[in-house]
Amino acid sequence: MAAKSPVMLLLGFGPNVGHHVSEAFAAKGYIVARASRKIKEEESTATQINIPIDLSDPESVIGVFSKLKDTHGFPSVVVYNGTSSFH
Repeated sequence: MAAKSPVMLLLGFGPNVGHHVSEAFAAKGYIVARASRKIKEEESTATQINIPIDLSDPESVIGVFSKLKDTHGFPSVVVYNGTSSFH
């Protein structure tokens, strides 16, 4: 039986830091869940999960964890790269 790949959740994926961080974890065998406002869920693959999210809404952050738990289990690593401010 094959070992299950660990999951890394990146909150605030973007073309610079987010892209490079997700690539580094993917190279180590992680399933990478990338969450951001402008990402397209339909472009997900077996090893890259795209999740649209508004980081200024705490409920949407909770929803990301629920979705991952149901599909891939809880993430082993969470990286917050968002710039939204909470008020």
